[in-house]
Amino acid sequence: MPDRRQATTLMSTATTTNLTMPTTPPGGSGVKKTAGTYYTGLCGKMCNSCPCANCSKRYVTSILCSLGFMISFGIRCNTGVATGYFRSLYNDSELDSHPVSMGPYQDHFLKYKFANVTRNVERDLQWSPSVVGAVESSFFWGYLVTQIPGGIIANKLPATKIFGLAIFTSSFLNNCSCRPPVTEADFTATPQGCTYPACHGIWRYWAPPLERSRLATLAFCGSYAGAVLGLFLSGLLSDWLGWPAPFYFYGVVGILWFSVWWFNTYERPALHPGITEEERVYIESSIGENTNSNVISKSMNIPWRSFFTSMPVYAIVVANFARSWSFYLLITEQTKYFRDVFNYDMTKRHLFGSTAHLVMAVIVPLGGQLADRLRKKLLTTTVCAQDFSTA
Repeated sequence: MPDRRQATTLMSTATTTNLTMPTTPPGGSGVKKTAGTYYTGLCGKMCNSCPCANCSKRYVTSILCSLGFMISFGIRCNTGVATGYFRSLYNDSELDSHPVSMGPYQDHFLKYKFANVTRNVERDLQWSPSVVGAVESSFFWGYLVTQIPGGIIANKLPATKIFGLAIFTSSFLNNCSCRPPVTEADFTATPQGCTYPACHGIWRYWAPPLERSRLATLAFCGSYAGAVLGLFLSGLLSDWLGWPAPFYFYGVVGILWFSVWWFNTYERPALHPGITEEERVYIESSIGENTNSNVISKSMNIPWRSFFTSMPVYAIVVANFARSWSFYLLITEQTKYFRDVFNYDMTKRHLFGSTAHLVMAVIVPLGGQLADRLRKKLLTTTVCAQDFSTA
């Protein structure tokens, strides 16, 4: 009997302890420590009420990244599609008169009052190939100059915030569609140069080594899906509402996406108020306990000399240049090919032009899954990267 009473007392004490357990974990890391135990602050309440409260936060971050890239690449398609719709209004003055002469009886007929009639006629802008090239390349000049600065900024500041602000700024400037095309493309491109460096900075803290390819490709496949929707939707909206419509559409959607991104992503797992303890420990232990140490210190000097004298760096540059060349060539020139060779209308040529990007949007995340499996069971990271790059 004493043993039974003692056991009952211990169970009662344990139950009381569980009921009075503080919701804030002693580590102060702002995480969900066990099932059903959350932070009670504003951010914690938002995370607890979110439909994705029990979802993997690293995959939620990856999906939101993918949506951000969809908007970013949709914006890139706007100018290329809109150039097919640019028209110039010009005044055509002509003399409105009676074409038949009445001879000697002219004075006996009602005399017509001659008048200059002005009418507006739409025609294609007479742009030379050099002007067309300047319009189409203006985006890439602005995009090019912010790549390296974007990487430096993403290393100094939270990469999640840099990524979100880059999409927001580009979307806001995209609403200024009444600007000259070169100026508008330059303005929207400049902040977008920070997106890829910032996305790599996000996975520095969030991607376990054996899930890195999977998470990164899931995020980056948004660029191909964005080209699919960008080409098709821009052509459709331009047909229905006029060429400025896609600019305003992507501008508004980008701002709405930013409001979701800002309150649902954090620089590292330890700062996320809705992450489970299990996921946080898994990510940090996979990456290493020194994620907050000097291994990736924000104050470390950048080894520029080593970069510019490293052959692997140049190999990566050449490989990425070749990929970007073929990708952007399809975005800028494919619709013109369907117009000039097959004489397709605007909607049809953008529908067919998006097919290649649709295939890539499906293959890229599948390739990431395959790469992670091969690295886990068969190949090293270097061999896997070489095989997939040459493929």
